[in-house]
Amino acid sequence: MKPAGRDWLPVGISVISLAVSLVTFYINALLQVDDVRVMIGDPPYVSTDTNGDTLIEGGQQFSFINSGNRSAAVTTVSGLSRRLNPAANKTCASPLQFQEFPIILDAQPFVLKPSEIVVTTPTMASKKDRRGAPFRIPKSVFSAKVGDQVLICLNVNVVTPDNTSSAQQIPLYILTFLEVDAEPTLLFDPSKPIVLLKSRRFF
Repeated sequence: MKPAGRDWLPVGISVISLAVSLVTFYINALLQVDDVRVMIGDPPYVSTDTNGDTLIEGGQQFSFINSGNRSAAVTTVSGLSRRLNPAANKTCASPLQFQEFPIILDAQPFVLKPSEIVVTTPTMASKKDRRGAPFRIPKSVFSAKVGDQVLICLNVNVVTPDNTSSAQQIPLYILTFLEVDAEPTLLFDPSKPIVLLKSRRFF
């Protein structure tokens, strides 16, 4: 005669397997998780030439991370710059800032699949410039003096499959113009991703 305890062993294993299957189904099918973040790379090099024009060399690297279980589309990646006055609050939408300039990047919309990472390095390079040439802002458009500060912000729009849209404007760094180049002061932690969209809900 077999001990009664042994009869419960296969039953227990079956119950545990069923529980694992139910939890997996819950996570993958019933729980919708949107979690899109971005890591910011080093900023491009900004300087002033002898004519007083502002030169921007290289691109700004972004690493977009989708830690959710649904796809998400990044439809907009652009920037905004504001010349700061001494009393300005260091935020993108402060009414005390003036001389706002849009930053048009050559970034194209793309889709992030679940658990996918997309690295992109958009630039401001004009199609008229030769390859590798820095982007030039004429002195007549923007003239920087020693000590001038410019706030650089990132504009990102993320769209989910159910037409939920999340638009964010994130302050990245402040450029302080020196004799030749501009020194960036970061306004974020470069070791941590910035959350663009995060939500959990039942299907």
